[in-house]
Amino acid sequence: MPPRGGRADNRVCVMSADLPTADPCDPTAECAAFNSLAQRVLDGELPASVLDSNPHAANCPVCRTVRMGTSRLIVGLRHAPLPVAPAGFSDRTTRLILADYRRRRRLRRRGLVPADDGEVDAAPRRPGR
Repeated sequence: MPPRGGRADNRVCVMSADLPTADPCDPTAECAAFNSLAQRVLDGELPASVLDSNPHAANCPVCRTVRMGTSRLIVGLRHAPLPVAPAGFSDRTTRLILADYRRRRRLRRRGLVPADDGEVDAAPRRPGR
């Protein structure tokens, strides 16, 4: 059994253009397409069964490892508990947002407009604008 993250001969596959073409870790167009497919599965755009039905992973040891890792990650995420916000989180967040809104409104009323970099532009507004 190969070690985690590597191959049986203890080499780690690197997706690099300078690998010889006979190397099973060669980043071919099929490998790139399979990695893109795996990413779309992880993003939730496609079902996981798409990876199992892809014939490239049956012949490529690197992509087979990607397929197995993707499947394990999906199973692990399904069993992971949903994150729970700490007590009072929504109340604190709402208070902070309202305080920021009121501060910005006061600055606008005084003619002070916040600049893009977070500093306050002290130039007063022209009357009638």
